[in-house]
Formats: sequence, structure tokens, C-alpha cells
Amino acid sequence: THLTFLFRDRAGIISAGSSIKVNGEDDLVKTYSILKHRSHCLVATIVGARDLVSFEGGKIMIQVTGLTQYFKERKVLDNIHLTIEKNEKCALVGSNGAGKSTLIHSILGLIPYKEGSVKLAGFNNQTEKWKGKVSYLPEKFQLYPHLTCWENMLFFASMTGKNPNEANMGEHLGYVRLWESKDEQVKNFSKGMLQRLGIAIMLYYDSDILILDEPTSGLDPLGRIEILSILKGLHDKTVLFSSHHLDEIKQTCSHIAFLDNGKISKYLVKDFNEQHLLGGRLA
Repeated sequence: THLTFLFRDRAGIISAGSSIKVNGEDDLVKTYSILKHRSHCLVATIVGARDLVSFEGGKIMIQVTGLTQYFKERKVLDNIHLTIEKNEKCALVGSNGAGKSTLIHSILGLIPYKEGSVKLAGFNNQTEKWKGKVSYLPEKFQLYPHLTCWENMLFFASMTGKNPNEANMGEHLGYVRLWESKDEQVKNFSKGMLQRLGIAIMLYYDSDILILDEPTSGLDPLGRIEILSILKGLHDKTVLFSSHHLDEIKQTCSHIAFLDNGKISKYLVKDFNEQHLLGGRLA
């Protein structure tokens, strides 16, 4: 069998090795161990004819391999490779128009792509199996303005097909600091309160992966602090969110996926090159 090894360094950056012929599982593991030792990598992923098999390291929750996306004739995403591990918090950053929303929508299967593959919690995003593992909060989402906070929560809780668990509803509203406002109509909510309610709804589904598109967009400083505090406290979730603000990334995330000219590079937050920044905001 001929296999290609994709190596990820400590920042999660992927580089492809050569195609190698192996004979059987024992030879595969032996070859992997030798290459891992020589390359000083934390994790190697083996790309075979049928699937991706992960060796060592944490469980990969989001895996994007060779994703290429076009808008009309323009290549928006160019051979994207990205991995995000269990309980990692990663910020997706880039200038306006860099393709952040396009990448998120491609990961979620909301827009089709012809090249590459995406796996969420181990499931290909072209199947239905991943959908119970992921919750998504878009930048602009709709709630029912004439319903109260509690009634909105109850409506979305009922969409699981099970009887709503009101104890869990109350717990999540309390976590986002909306319990005392549960009987207010959401038409009277500030944008920050609406965002917090959206996050409470996400948390109710108890998904392993949370994906948020610009969750602090348009919020005042206090609103941003509240959202970041909530995200930072999610220790048992894998979180990917897009952002422009370095300060909130430093407070919340361990990694940065930087999207520029259709290419993506992944960094530890502390290693992110300041040359990409302008006044604390991504240029």
C-alpha cells in the first residue's frame, strides 16, 4: 500500500511528506514511528486510498483536507489543510473578504465544493452523522422577537425531538447570565443579550463542536467581554470562531488559523506574527 504522511507540528501546521510503500500494519506503525522521530513532530496523519487514520495526540474534531473553493472563476480557498483537536479553541482570522465565512460554510456543508474533504468529529460532512456533533451560531441569526427569552429557548429545545429539559434550559440561561431576564420579550434585548441567548441555545444541544461566525461583531466593549468570558469557560468543547480582534483572541484561544490569499497557516497564539496586525486589529 502506498501512503502519504501529513505531519503537524506543535502549532498544528500541516506539511506533506513523500508517498511511502508499506507492507501490512506492523510495517505501517514501524514506518510511522521512524518518521515521527526524525521529523520531531507531535502527530502524523496517514492518508490512504480510503480514509484518514490518526496516530497519537488528541482526537481530531475538525479536519479539513485539500479544500479548494471557487466563487465564479476566482479561487477563494486554495488547497486548505486544517486540523483542530478536541477541546481546542481556535480563532479563524483574516482580512475582510479573505474567505472566513466561505470556509466556515464549506466546513458545515452549507455550500458545495468539488475539491477536498471535511470531517467533523470523525464523520464526513457530506453525510448526516456529524450533525448531532456540531452547533453553529451565524453572525446574523433570527429569534422570535415577540416571544420571551424562555419561550425562545423552549422552542429551540423542542427541535431535538425530545421533551425539553427545563432544568438544562435554566442551567444554560444562568450560565450566560440571562436567568433574571428569562420572562422578557427578546425584542427588548440588546445585541449582547441576543448573542448570549444564541450561545445558551447552542449549549443546550450539548454538541462537541461549537462554530461561531463573528460572535462579538457589533457589540460594545462590555458585551464583548461577556461573550468572551462565556467562550473561555467552555473547557469541554471544541470551539472555532472567526474574529478580527487580537485582544479577544489572546483572552480566549490557544491557536490562530490565519487565512490570507486563499491559503491558511496555523499558529499558537503566542507565536502569531505581529506583522499580520495593525493596532490590535487584523489588517
